[in-house]
Amino acid sequence: MIQKNVTLHMASGDKFLPEFIDFVNGNFNKEEHLFLILRSRKSFFIRPGSNIIFLDDYSSSFAKYKIVKNNLKNCSKVIFHGFFNINLILFFSLNFRVLKKCIWVIWGGDLYVKYSDRNRVFESFLNLFRKFIFGRLGAVVSFLVSDYAYAKKKFGVKAPHLKSFVYLSNLFRGSFSINGENSHLNILIGNSATKSNNHFDAFCKIKKSVTSENYTVFAPLSYGNRSYSDEVVRLGRSLFGDKFVPLLDFMNKSSYEKFLEKIDIAIFNHDRQQALGNTIQLLGLGKKVYLKKNVSQFKEFKSLGVKIFDVDSLELSKIDSQSAKSNHDLIVRYFSEEKLRDQLEEIFNYKF
Repeated sequence: MIQKNVTLHMASGDKFLPEFIDFVNGNFNKEEHLFLILRSRKSFFIRPGSNIIFLDDYSSSFAKYKIVKNNLKNCSKVIFHGFFNINLILFFSLNFRVLKKCIWVIWGGDLYVKYSDRNRVFESFLNLFRKFIFGRLGAVVSFLVSDYAYAKKKFGVKAPHLKSFVYLSNLFRGSFSINGENSHLNILIGNSATKSNNHFDAFCKIKKSVTSENYTVFAPLSYGNRSYSDEVVRLGRSLFGDKFVPLLDFMNKSSYEKFLEKIDIAIFNHDRQQALGNTIQLLGLGKKVYLKKNVSQFKEFKSLGVKIFDVDSLELSKIDSQSAKSNHDLIVRYFSEEKLRDQLEEIFNYKF
């Protein structure tokens, strides 16, 4: 499938991409967008469509190379949804002339990803290639100004910054639902079974801060690293007993949003930008959210006037109702469907 003068979206895939594709197709001219999916369709449940190409449908490496090369040649602009793929790094290092019409949507993890802890030479070469690529892009998209600043500092990005939260996973869809005056606390730790959640440190902070036995600790562990998940479960149960509830089974979006309504305090102990969608949803629901003070999300929400809390000053108490309502109002204003549509229109119409 070769289409001319379209916006070519290149993505390795994630759970929020199907909804994004549906939103683009439903709110913009479907014929002007082509989605090139770089990994197996089964990994993230994207339904086949007239403007979707699954690269795994092509059996040989040469056929895959040709379909990517031809679509890059004929499209009007390219949007990278995250930039992790080693093959893409090598491909665009050789085909760098098209980079001036490329837009990188920063996912956060692609700023900090390490490809090899053991082979430093290999890692250094890949970072040189990434710097070569990122320094030649046409534009960079991130909701977080700090992430864009970091990309400029680490990778020599010179392209303009387009601000957008991009995905519907970052869209607030709920209502003000602060829990009542009961003394029981439902505490959420992290968003996945990955080490970047720093579960163990968060557990220690909670243990030092608890003043009663009237609490439950929840940890979403349905995706990520299985062996790490097992470690978190063992430690959580040893520290908190039956007050620790690991969430090991995947919840659909609707069920997860209902679960978040019951949370009083969320602790995202990440060292970098992560769990943005969770943070937005919880703040919109009127919940108390703790982040590390140095992460880009903390700074961005502060700049919007949102009351966010420093995880190094943890206090296990519910947020006051006035702050909760103020946070809800701000989240509704900045993370609406209308705001997303306007931001995407700016990206799709961007002139290099």
